[in-house]
Amino acid sequence: MTFLRTIVRMTPDIPFQLTSVAETAAPAGCEGVWQRYVITQGANTIVGVRSGVHEEVNLIATELVGRLNQRFAKAAPAPKFSRPRGRPAKKVIAAEPTT
Repeated sequence: MTFLRTIVRMTPDIPFQLTSVAETAAPAGCEGVWQRYVITQGANTIVGVRSGVHEEVNLIATELVGRLNQRFAKAAPAPKFSRPRGRPAKKVIAAEPTT
């Protein structure tokens, strides 16, 4: 089970990074070892908790950071290329002469 609080504003030029992973108390009604992780991107912060040992949650959160960076890189505006305006010219196909 994962609990997550997210506040994200589009800032594609600054990559997400895993800031910390630390053991925390289990959420109400849950048992076992839990970790709290923090992912940042500029002023944006994602805080989550996940069950598991430090190494396991660190790996999972690192993979999450990679997916976030891929997703937001795709969401970045594409560079604008100049192209001719209007409709493209029609192709004229010459008819074969009949004999």
